[in-house]
Amino acid sequence: MIDTKRRGIRCRAKKMIRDHGVTIEPDNQGTIVYEIEDLGRRLILVEWDGDSSFYVFPGEIEIRGTRDSRHETNNGP
Repeated sequence: MIDTKRRGIRCRAKKMIRDHGVTIEPDNQGTIVYEIEDLGRRLILVEWDGDSSFYVFPGEIEIRGTRDSRHETNNGP
């Protein structure tokens, strides 16, 4: 199941993260796209500043609590 409650929330890498030739250095920032649970593990899809996106474990990032306006939906008039 896809959980979008934190969509648009900013986060930062707590440690170096490597995935398919991409290296995210500690303190690099990104935006949460959504969260899923797979085989009993929680995974978070993060769109990193610089246009790479991949899944991380919750312990690899720190939630910053601010929302990125590019990911907000406007349901107003």
